[in-house]
Amino acid sequence: MIKRIVKEPLLHFLLLGALIFVVYQWRQEENTASVIRVDSATVTTLANQYRKTWLMEPTREALQTAIDNHVANQLYADQAFALGMHLDDPVVARRMRMKMELLSELDIAPPSEDDIGAYFDQHRDKYKQGGRHSFQHRFLDRLASPERRREMEAALSHGNGVRSDASLFADQYDNASDHQISRAFGTGFLDQLYRLPLDQWVGPLESPLGWHFVNISQRLEPPLPMLDQVREAVVRDALQAKREQAKRDQFQQLINNNKVIIEWPKDLK
Repeated sequence: MIKRIVKEPLLHFLLLGALIFVVYQWRQEENTASVIRVDSATVTTLANQYRKTWLMEPTREALQTAIDNHVANQLYADQAFALGMHLDDPVVARRMRMKMELLSELDIAPPSEDDIGAYFDQHRDKYKQGGRHSFQHRFLDRLASPERRREMEAALSHGNGVRSDASLFADQYDNASDHQISRAFGTGFLDQLYRLPLDQWVGPLESPLGWHFVNISQRLEPPLPMLDQVREAVVRDALQAKREQAKRDQFQQLINNNKVIIEWPKDLK
């Protein structure tokens, strides 16, 4: 009986099929096995991260733990990518975008002398060192009513003396620099100050602390700087401008090379 079964062609076929399946599975496992190489540069980086975090030298055990965590991250990441878990994940997409943008920046050459000069000519106002103002000032608390503001405005416009509400502000500022004014009143107040006419009461101007009536007697506009005076800042800003342009060009190229379909919800069209 056993001899008959052994000689059965169907049994031979089934055994051969099972053997092929086992070999195939073994080859698949062999081909898909990941090789995680932790080189000396990575170990050095992990050691430096430990020093910065714990402010001490890592022991061999602590460093091995850091290496094990690094290997685990790589292995789990490989498995997650193989399963497609990275698809439609905004966190992963954002990280990959950052890496691709950083990669594109590696090809950006430092700005040439022509680039620096052109950028400076186009943005010269940005590098002004600051002007100065001399002005009188009357302050109203933030809680002051609209009627109180109108009363003060009318009194000042008729040349009548008016007292400020209690505050740390002075009633007179002479030759005050932009830095001094910004520190006392805020940058928004300074921006408004440059738009006001001279020799007349104007207001109320709003600041984080309240309301301000101002009469400017003198304004010294900030002088336009020479390139040599602000060269370091211009080179830094020109390089950043090149980086931003490279990002825009890279994105536009991706848009041109791909088809983007946006399905708007009906209530947002």
